[in-house]
Order: sequence, then C-alpha cells, then structure tokens
Amino acid sequence: MQFPWGVPMRRPVDGEVYVHYGQLYVVSGAEQPELDDAFAGQTSGLCGAAVPGFLWLITGLHTGEVGFTVEIHEHAPELDPAWTDVVEVSFRPQASRTFLELWGGQDAWDLDLAPIDYRVRYCARGMDEGNALDTRVKGPQADRYLLQFWAAPPGPDRIVRQTSEIAAYWHRFARALPPPPTAAERAGAERQARAERKRADHERRREAERYAWGGRLPTDALRAVPSALGLMRYDADLVHALDAAGPGVQRRVAAFAARSAATAAGLADLDWVAPALAALEGGRALPSPFDDWDRMFRSLSADPNVPNRMVGEAKPAPGRQRGLGVETAVVSSVKSPPKRRRISQPHMALPAVFHAGRPNALEAAIGAVSAAAHTYGEDYPAFLREVRQVCASPSHGDASGEDPDDVPVPVQGSDESGVLPAPVVPEAVDGLLDTELIDGVTVRIPAHHAMTVGCVVQVEWVVDRSTTVRWDPISQPETPMEFTFDVQDAYAAAYRGGVEISYTLFRDEDTVIARSKTLSLSVR
Repeated sequence: MQFPWGVPMRRPVDGEVYVHYGQLYVVSGAEQPELDDAFAGQTSGLCGAAVPGFLWLITGLHTGEVGFTVEIHEHAPELDPAWTDVVEVSFRPQASRTFLELWGGQDAWDLDLAPIDYRVRYCARGMDEGNALDTRVKGPQADRYLLQFWAAPPGPDRIVRQTSEIAAYWHRFARALPPPPTAAERAGAERQARAERKRADHERRREAERYAWGGRLPTDALRAVPSALGLMRYDADLVHALDAAGPGVQRRVAAFAARSAATAAGLADLDWVAPALAALEGGRALPSPFDDWDRMFRSLSADPNVPNRMVGEAKPAPGRQRGLGVETAVVSSVKSPPKRRRISQPHMALPAVFHAGRPNALEAAIGAVSAAAHTYGEDYPAFLREVRQVCASPSHGDASGEDPDDVPVPVQGSDESGVLPAPVVPEAVDGLLDTELIDGVTVRIPAHHAMTVGCVVQVEWVVDRSTTVRWDPISQPETPMEFTFDVQDAYAAAYRGGVEISYTLFRDEDTVIARSKTLSLSVR
C-alpha cells in the first residue's frame, strides 16, 4: 500500500452504518459463506476470516445504526484502551475491489485495498449494551466499532481483549466449531462440485434435446441433419420413422417427395424437370440444372411454361406437439387467426428435387419431405400421411439397409490447410480438456508476423456444427492474444465429446488475411 507523504492513515468509512441480524461483511471476490464456514478453525468469534476474500463481522446490536469506522494504516496502529473487545485476523483481497457491505447488499463502501496480505484488527465497545437494546430506531448510540487494516504477513487469529458477555459467547461459538477442511479436502470437494455441475449441465442439455426432438433422443445420424428439426414441428413421429428406415426406404421417400412436390406445383412434365425426377427414381445423379442451386432457379425464372401457382403457408397445427407422449392443446386468446402468407409452389418444389439428390440418404429424405410439405402449404397433413405410407411399405431391396451411393454427412474435422499456427489451450493436456479440473478455457493465439495493429482476430469454438465466436482488435502484435471461454462452453463440448478451435485474421470487415490451422481437443 502506497500512502501519500505525510498521510499515515485514511478512513474510507466513518460514521454510522445500518446492521441487520448483527452482521456486516468485508467482501472481495468471494461469495458469502455460511456462518460456521466463516469462523471454522478460529479461536475468536467476532471477525470470521476462515474463507479467503471474506470477513464476517459481528455486532452487539441486532438491527439499527451503529458507529463504524474503517481505517487503512501503513503500519500497525496503537491500540486505544477505550476499546473493550478486540480481535485480530489476517486477510488478503481476492479481487481488484474490496467492499464493506451491509446485510442483504443494501449498501456498500469501497475500501480501495491493494492485493496484499493485511492484518485486521476489529475493535468494539458497548457490545452488551447494543445486544440488550436489540433494535435501535432512535436515541443515543449503544455500540461502536473500528476496523483497522495494515500490511503484514499472514498469522493466526487471536483475541486481544475481551470484556463483554456477548463477545465471550461468540468466542465460545467459534472454538466449538469443527476445524475447516484441509487444502486436499477443499480440492476434492471442488472436484466433486465441478463433476456435479457437469452432470447437471449434461442432464439439462439432454432434456432440452429430448424435448426438441419430440420426447426422444435423436441418433447421431439424425442429429447431423440440419433440416430435421424444422420438419419436427410438423411431424416428429415421421422424422424418427425416416431415421429408423434403411437407406433404401429413405431414397424412395426422397424421390416420392420430389415428384409429389413437382406435380403439385405443375413442374413435373417440364422438359428440364422430368429428367431430374427420372434420375432420382432410377438412383442416378441429378442432371443439370439441378446440380447447381442458382442455375436451377435461373431455369425456373427463364421458363415461360412455369405455372403461377400459389398456396397458403404451411404452419404446424396450433397448440399441438406430437411425439411427446401427450398432445397438449393450447387455447389462444386471439379471436381470429392471422392471415396466412401466400407461397409460390414452384419456388418451394425445386428445393424438394434438389435435396432429394443429396449424397446422404437420410438428409435427402428429410430435406425433400420438408420442402414438399411447404409446397403443399395448408394441405401438408395429407401429403405427410402419404409419406408415412411410403415409409411403412417395404419394397424389393430395402431389407439390406445399405445404399451404395450413400455418403456420410460431413462432420467438422481438423483443418491443416491454414497458414497461421493453430491456437493453444494451456488447460488441455495431451489433447484432452478435463472439465473436472478447470474453471474455464483459455484460447491463446500465438504472435505472428502477419498480425499488425488494427487487424482483428476472430476465434471460432465449434462443437458439433454449433459455433461460438470471440473477436478482438490487435493492439500489441508482438504479444500472444488470449480469449476465454466459460466452463459451460467446455461442458457443451464434453457432451459432444470434443471441440474444434481455429481463428481468422481480418484486415477489415470484408478482407481475410489468413486462417489458422485447427486445434482438435477431446473434452470430457
């Protein structure tokens, strides 16, 4: 603590403060502990310092204003004999700011303590009078307190002076408490708490996912299909039935959905659409223009024979959720339903054909059925009933469950093509991030000659196609940059088994200078 020349002491608090339940606190980066934890292992009972970053101060008065002064000294001050009860403890701030705080957080005073070890002397007089008064609404002050800090090495707590009966009671209380846990016991308890938080987070995510997927957990194959959750809103049971069907059935459903959508939109007989439908039904690759999304829609715009067919927007039945074991009806207070938008059927039908040709059979079926359902608009329930019939009716060649043209849906993998070095995670050991041993994750970006002041580094934390982004401008290019991710982000990665971390260097919003290699970590 540096003091101005000639100023040996300062008083951040001096006057009257309001107490409730006979308590005040000094708080610095610590959550309020239980009373027993604050005094565990002490011989004195007026100032609980057993929890780092926290002091629990006892007063005689239960409720009302007491005299209170806080002094910060450069050296140990003389003890005034006017104080009748005095204890000393050691304290070190655990955060950049330290506060004297009232019960319930009703008010606080910044003590402006440096991050060093302090000796703390808590002095009182009139404690028995304050205890007898219990509640002070008006009238003379019953008890007064002085809290003094000065720089000193840590030491055991001690009773310097004891006069009042209430102070003697609190000293007996502290001495009767069991000893505080050892460092090893605290570390074990923290590991157990982390494991419990991880388990609870895992269970919350699991239940949220179960709800999103109609009351049952999806398979990995279904989870990897982005459009599946959209179709869940219309028919959860059908989505799971498609997932359970073999690739042969999925291909047949995809082709059926594509032809149904094209027929409903009046496109099936056009000379550039009919070959695509025939290719799907024959198990062949889609011909041009269905091999390119933009070219496909340009063909639609250029063809004068495309009919102008419109349909009401497909919307899930209000208040109905299928696949959750029950169907819950919701009564709406709206007197009349809002008007549905009108949708161009040809523009909805083309994606059904395009998706039906995807290399992954499940993705092809779900994408085609979803687009076709929107093509049918308000009549989508009848179409989905037909899809269920197709899905349930076996045909020759379905039994094997194999699709020679099936290609797995791409998953995020390590990218070694980047120019910049991969990021570093100090908490990871041998490529493993253990959530039971960490409180958060640090992603360190190595310094590189391509990094200059004014450029921006954007970090991507990718867990099973879900991306979290952090970014920061470069101010010191010769110094590694660090980005932090919460332990909850690590829990999410543990739920999926791993995380992919990379970063991109931008000159401005639209100009990429270089990308990094990807760091792949297993997370548990």
